[in-house]
Amino acid sequence: MAQKNFNAPFDLVVLQTDTIDHCGKSEYWKAIFQNEEKSLIIYFQKGHTSVAVQPCCLTGPASIRSGWIDSDSALAIAEKNGGEKFRVHFPHFSISADLGGDSGLPVIEWIITYQSLLFSAARLTISVKAYTGDIYYKWDPKPVCYFPLRVGDQWSYYSTETGSSREPIEFNAVSDSVLIQGRTYFRYNGNYFRSDSFGHVYKYYENREILWFDFTKAEGESYEVNYGGYHYKVTMTSRHATVQNWAGKFTDCLSLYFDDPTLFDDQFEYVFAENMGIVQQNLAHAIWLELYEATIHGTHYPDLKNYFPLEFGNYWLYREEGIDALIRVRILDTLTVDGNVCAYYGSNKGTADLIFADDLGRVWQYQNNKPVLWFDFTTADADSYFYRPDSTSLNYTVKVHKHKTITTKCGILKECVTFIFNDPHAVDEEMVYTFAPNLGIVEIWNGIGIHHVLESAGIRGKMITSLSSNKTAFPQKVILEQNYPNPFNPSTTIVYEVATAGEVEFNLYNMLGQRIRTFKVFNTPGVHRFDLSANNLTSGVYLYEIKSGQYIERKKLIVQK
Repeated sequence: MAQKNFNAPFDLVVLQTDTIDHCGKSEYWKAIFQNEEKSLIIYFQKGHTSVAVQPCCLTGPASIRSGWIDSDSALAIAEKNGGEKFRVHFPHFSISADLGGDSGLPVIEWIITYQSLLFSAARLTISVKAYTGDIYYKWDPKPVCYFPLRVGDQWSYYSTETGSSREPIEFNAVSDSVLIQGRTYFRYNGNYFRSDSFGHVYKYYENREILWFDFTKAEGESYEVNYGGYHYKVTMTSRHATVQNWAGKFTDCLSLYFDDPTLFDDQFEYVFAENMGIVQQNLAHAIWLELYEATIHGTHYPDLKNYFPLEFGNYWLYREEGIDALIRVRILDTLTVDGNVCAYYGSNKGTADLIFADDLGRVWQYQNNKPVLWFDFTTADADSYFYRPDSTSLNYTVKVHKHKTITTKCGILKECVTFIFNDPHAVDEEMVYTFAPNLGIVEIWNGIGIHHVLESAGIRGKMITSLSSNKTAFPQKVILEQNYPNPFNPSTTIVYEVATAGEVEFNLYNMLGQRIRTFKVFNTPGVHRFDLSANNLTSGVYLYEIKSGQYIERKKLIVQK
């Protein structure tokens, strides 16, 4: 089991009693295997065995000359068997101790806690048993990772030089891992790196390991790096920098400045964000690079949320300013085109747009069987792009405004994005769409003064509405759509919507009024669909109905064989 959990050589540190009862007999035993990175603890108890894997346990035997230790002994043991190592990796720390107080009762256990002043999450708690001197350690938890290393993670950067396009020009990735002298290194940008749990990143170079990034330093502190004849002085220039670029806004960033005093143009700086990696680079010759996008542990940055949820059944109800009637827009169907999962988005399928969203956060609209970029959420705030629909006479400039807060009947919506479509050759061709995260379009303006405001919506089966007294925002009965295609063979799709959760019954009748098919299903509120097969049905007209509670809706369909 230890060989399975450790890549590097390991030691069996101790086999000892974990606790004792009032008679001094052991209750259970534990075996601890450890190396510099982690420990494996196996507990043995009568009829039961348990296993735990923890970060570097630092467990060591205590030297006790008598059967009882005092508070001074406990502090000495903590300092020798953990605190000393904590001080090396976290030179800025505080220490607190619970030494039993003045209760007059025998002390069972001493608790000593080391807390990093630079990493609020880095804490080492050492407990020393007063009867036996046994030592127990708890890291709570690991420091924040400023240089994540996992195969598949990737970053791209763009130049901030004046006149440069906002396109990535440098690509880095963790492409592979390899075991060197029992330690796992990851290939990043042509070099091999590993990180430990303390906040250090090591680079493997010419059969030796170099401390490359040290995130434990306080602001203004330095360390030396000897890299193939280059002697860099590396200084922590900031621990609270803010970087805002294409990929997002990052706060409390760390910056490390590398300087070789023997060379004039061999200075560079890296700026790191928590759990992200390098978000900004200042290289020699005044070359600045900023993060364009990244994929870290399966999460894509920039985090565009889901501004346009294109899932079947989602719907939106809009009220035109000055008109009582509601306009209903929905995802009518889904279809895979050229490998893209597309959605029919509109009021009815005959006039619906066929659209899809890519992984980067862009929404495309099919025009003449070709995708045209419609909404681009990757565009930086206040920047523009072009929208070119099927007509060559239309060439819209689309201005993007982000981080907007608007007030609607659905509440106060933050981090909204507005797209302003403007045809410079027409007076009244301006269209304005405003999106809210995980909701969709919440406002639409056009150039001739028509204003649509979201009244309510149904997203992934969840109804989103205002707290007003208006009860018409959601269906109060069953809504049954006309099947499509119709006539049909071999199958057709039936879409319906229910306002409340409950049992829904479907029935199919021939023109003689005979029920020839029936089934029941429990549905949540929202839009649902199913496919009806023409198997065992002859050509002709049929009646289909949906029943939910006291509400019934019926329509006709035609089988044509």
